[in-house]
Amino acid sequence: SSYILGNLSIGTVTSNSRLTVGDATGDEYITINGGANENDKSGIKFKEGVTERMVMGYVAGATTDTRYFRIGTSLESNPIISATQAQNVGIGMFIPRTRLEVAGTISGSRLSISGNASVTGALMVVGTITSRATISGAIVHASNQLRSSGSLIVEGTMSGATLEGANLRDCQGTGNKLTYDFATK
Repeated sequence: SSYILGNLSIGTVTSNSRLTVGDATGDEYITINGGANENDKSGIKFKEGVTERMVMGYVAGATTDTRYFRIGTSLESNPIISATQAQNVGIGMFIPRTRLEVAGTISGSRLSISGNASVTGALMVVGTITSRATISGAIVHASNQLRSSGSLIVEGTMSGATLEGANLRDCQGTGNKLTYDFATK
């Protein structure tokens, strides 16, 4: 075993910390060679005294889905962030199966989805949902108001305490439509 009681410099003559690598003139890397067998680990451990607190490391796997970089309290349990070679990222997940997978609640001030969204379970929105496209489903429920600035097409039964709108009136007979004129009521 060798011991260095001061600071160590690699690739530079000055060191302001325990380990300094490179001289800031180009790309610099530290390489940690780990085992190539499945579940072999390599990384950096952070300790508080003798107690291991955090680990950043790589775990070898048989496929790009099972090779991952992880930050957590250990590489075997309690992952904080995991990233696979398949470019999937997980928060609180061991091996994320989608581009972003989160175990737990997500919160923020804005969510932007540029493709399709699928919700399994309930979606609660406190505020307004604005849609520039089609909203469809077996049930669309509005506990206070349901508004449309364009056409509102109902295939089936529509009911409620109040049904009003521009150009809405009662009619009888085959082929007639129910219309209402808000100005003349």
